Amino acid sequence: MNLEDLAATETESRLINTPLPVAGWCSDARQDPITGLVAFPDFNYLLPDILAICQLRGFDIGIAIGDVDNLKEYVENSKSMDAASYGHLAGCALMQRLGFAATGWFHTLDVPFGCVSTFGGDEIIVLLAVEQGADDAFEAKVVDLRNELFGALPRSVSFGWTVARLGDDGSGLADRQYYRLRSIGLLSAVDQALFRQKSALHGAGLPCDGFVTKANIA
Repeated sequence: MNLEDLAATETESRLINTPLPVAGWCSDARQDPITGLVAFPDFNYLLPDILAICQLRGFDIGIAIGDVDNLKEYVENSKSMDAASYGHLAGCALMQRLGFAATGWFHTLDVPFGCVSTFGGDEIIVLLAVEQGADDAFEAKVVDLRNELFGALPRSVSFGWTVARLGDDGSGLADRQYYRLRSIGLLSAVDQALFRQKSALHGAGLPCDGFVTKANIA
């Protein structure tokens, strides 16, 4: 058995006993084979319905996107120190560890609705139903996850986050296209805030070492 087959077998065996990081939604979503998180295509398809559920039940929606800091540098260094860490193996191994750590963190939460999904090769999405006006509580959860990942990974993970207001009750619910456009806008706003801050730090010659920044949305 070669190295790639061995890594794949180990990943599959661990995923069998690793429940998805979900509560109240996405329970039937596919599991990402590397991280063990909710696979992004399923998350992305379900997100408009999730927004509608939150509005119907009177919740705000908390969204955080985390991106591994300096992953490319880590992969290059891994290849220089270990000949077996060629290609994307080092990156995949790190993302697997990230997924298991994020899943463990999620299952310590007491939340009625939420999930953690993949987002690109080195990003994750945290989505939680948030009590109206409880922005600080959601930010504290994001900071807690960031700190958890500090101890689990050889690289920090920086986060952008926001809490979106979806209305006081279920009256006047819009159609699915409205929620589709809203979901795209929210993910885009948080992702842009995250990478705007990374770009600013890089431009100033400063490291990205696990910051948490808020995206201001309309």
